[in-house]
Order: sequence, then structure tokens, then C-alpha cells
Amino acid sequence: AFMLVALVSCQFGLAAGLAAFAAAAAWRVSARNTIGLHGWRDRLLLWWLALLQPVVRESARLRGMIALGARPSFHPVLPEIIPPERPHKLTLTLATLRFWSETGVTREAWLHELRKSLKAAHIIHREDDGWRWFDIEAWPWAGMSRAWLSVTEYHDTNKRLTRVRLLLRIRRGFGLNLLLWFIVAGILMAAGLHTLMLLGAIAAAAILLFIPVLLWLTRREMQKLARTAAKAAGLVEIR
Repeated sequence: AFMLVALVSCQFGLAAGLAAFAAAAAWRVSARNTIGLHGWRDRLLLWWLALLQPVVRESARLRGMIALGARPSFHPVLPEIIPPERPHKLTLTLATLRFWSETGVTREAWLHELRKSLKAAHIIHREDDGWRWFDIEAWPWAGMSRAWLSVTEYHDTNKRLTRVRLLLRIRRGFGLNLLLWFIVAGILMAAGLHTLMLLGAIAAAAILLFIPVLLWLTRREMQKLARTAAKAAGLVEIR
């Protein structure tokens, strides 16, 4: 009997602690959104909504998982239980394109056409394995690779808006190489000899010119592939 009472007391204490933590977290969330509120009743209502919102959301999600049979696997594979490694590349956003559909065409159709375009051009590429911040990456083993990230917004009836982000992924070593070239160019320019100063200035100017031209050419090529895939999928670009 003593063990039972102790177990119930521990469970009650744990439940009370979790409830207090949830109440405090909801209060912090509501306190950050008090602009325009007047009086303690509005603040109390906002706190109550902040407390209930996660409960309602997760309950609806759980009901949907049960209805669709989307329950967790009893035999998870490694990518499901091991967190992803830190990306070995820096990611720059070159542009974002928007495509509209009145017939329910989504990003899946666009991705299908992009795959076809890449295969037709014999471009080596890989796809998202569930842990990547892109959908498709071209030339993934190069010092600078291109990647596309897409998302579809669902509007009225069959109206869909698909956004495509063009990403340039740069290996960290590639950036260090550019920095090293700048350092070498600076050393040459500071050497005091006319010839070395001229070589250093030419090297620095070449690097400064190379970077924007390369970015412009890469952006143009990626836009062409994205627009070709969108046209084949029946999407209309919104400029």
C-alpha cells in the first residue's frame, strides 16, 4: 500500500509539474503578444488561448494520424532516429520564383518535370532524403552545387501557388580558397615591387569580377531549368 501511495504521489507531482510548466510557457508566449490589449481580462484570455492552442493542434494531428494510419514505425531505420549532421556547405539564395495553377498542379508535377530536364541534360543530381534543405541538388559533389527548394500553397478550390527557391551551395573549403587567393594578392600588392603589385592587383580584380559573373550565370541557368519544368507541368509564372 505504501508503494502504491508513493507511486501515485510521484505521478501526481509529475503531472502538476508539467501543468505548471505548460502554464508558464503559455504565459511567456502571451506576454510577447500583448500589443493592443487592454485590461487583465484580455491578457487572461490570450494566456488561455496560448495554453489551449498546442492541445487542440496536437489532438487534431493525433486524430488525423489514427484516421490515416500514419503511425510511427516499430522498426525505425537509422535516418529516423539519428539527427542529421551539420551541413558541410554554405547556402546562398539566388532568387525565388512563383508559379500559379488554376487546375490543382502542385510542386510534385514541377519536380517530376525538373527531374526529366536534368536527366535529359545528363546532369548528375540527388534528391532530398528527408534531412536536406532542398528538393533536388545538381552536381552535389562539386565545390559549388545548385539546388532547388519548393513549396505549394493551397488556395481556393484548385488554385495553387508554388514557390521555388534557387540555392547556391558552396563547400566551406571553396570559400577558404577564395580567401587565400585574396591574402596572396594582398601580399603581392604590399611587396613593393612594381611587377608583384601589378600581379596582385590583377589577381584581386579577377576574383572580384569572377564572383558576380559566376553568380549571374548560375542564377540564369537555374531559372531556365525551373521555368522549363514549370511550363512542362502547366504552371504559369507570376512576376
